[in-house]
Amino acid sequence: RASPYFIPYFNEAAGGTADAGLSLIRGMIAAMRGDDAAAEEAFRRADGITRDGTARYNLALIFLRRGNTRAAIAEVRLAIDEFERRGRAGERAHVLSLMEMLAGSARLLDGDKTGARAALVRSLALDARNLRAGLLLRKLEAGGQ
Repeated sequence: RASPYFIPYFNEAAGGTADAGLSLIRGMIAAMRGDDAAAEEAFRRADGITRDGTARYNLALIFLRRGNTRAAIAEVRLAIDEFERRGRAGERAHVLSLMEMLAGSARLLDGDKTGARAALVRSLALDARNLRAGLLLRKLEAGGQ
């Protein structure tokens, strides 16, 4: 159980909903423990409350770890759609850049170099300081993975 001291921070992280914030934290803890089923359940619960893309982004990471690139791609696309509708405006470019980078990584792992390149270009267009996206794009264009 979380200390009452942290509840306001969970509220802020979840857009004002303590249950969603706690579900995100539970999902992250379960993921770190390797309990993907519990992590997926917690992230889906959080997404059902906030629909701001955060939980779906984390769920995409779980799918990637499992090697399910197609499910990861689908989740990160939904995360992008949700964040564009309900995400925090001040974080828009940075967060969308990270999401596009994840989409590019998943597409690269799935063998879709064209889709990966497009996602990485979008990532850099959103945030030119995203060094990881830049590195992935340079490696992709150099013929490496």
